[in-house]
Amino acid sequence: VGVSRSGTAFTITASAGGSITSAVSAAFDVRQFPASIWSASAGGQNGLVGTTLAEDFVARVIDAASDPIPGDSVVFKVWSGSGSLAGGGRSAADSVVVLTDAQGLARVRLTLPSTPGEVVVIAWPVRNAVPTTYFSASATAAERQLEFVTQPSTAAVGSAISPAVQVRVRDASGTTDAK
Repeated sequence: VGVSRSGTAFTITASAGGSITSAVSAAFDVRQFPASIWSASAGGQNGLVGTTLAEDFVARVIDAASDPIPGDSVVFKVWSGSGSLAGGGRSAADSVVVLTDAQGLARVRLTLPSTPGEVVVIAWPVRNAVPTTYFSASATAAERQLEFVTQPSTAAVGSAISPAVQVRVRDASGTTDAK
C-alpha cells in the first residue's frame, strides 16, 4: 500500500469479499519529505551593533516536486560570529526551531552582537539535515553622534533658556565625551 500525495485524514479500507466484514483503518496523515531548503530572503544585511535587523531571514522548504512543505520544523543557528535569533519557536542560546507556514517559509529575526563583525546563520529542516542554506549579516559600529543631555525648555523672548541646554557626543561603544 502506498500513497502518492500528501494530506491529512487518509484511511485504508481492507476487504476480502464473501462473508468477511471489511475494516477501515484509523485516520492518518501523509507528510512530504523535505528535499531542499533555500534562502527566500536577501542576505548581506547590515546594521548597527546591538540592533535587530530590519528584515527577517527567510528559508523555504520544498519537496522533490518543488511544492512547499507547510508545518515542517526548521533549525536556524548562528554558525559564526555572535548574535541572537528570535522566531517564535523553541530556542537555545544560539539557535531557534521554527515551523514553516502554508508557503513552506520559516522566518527568524537576528539581533546583531554588541561588537562589529560578520554573522553567519545556517538553516536546515529537522527531518533532513542536508542540504543547508546560509544567511549573512554585518554588525557595524555607529559613528559618533550627538545627543541631548538637557532638553530645551520654554523661555521668554530675549531671555536665556534655563536650565542650560546640554549636548554630548556618544560613540558606538556608548562612551560619551564631555558636555
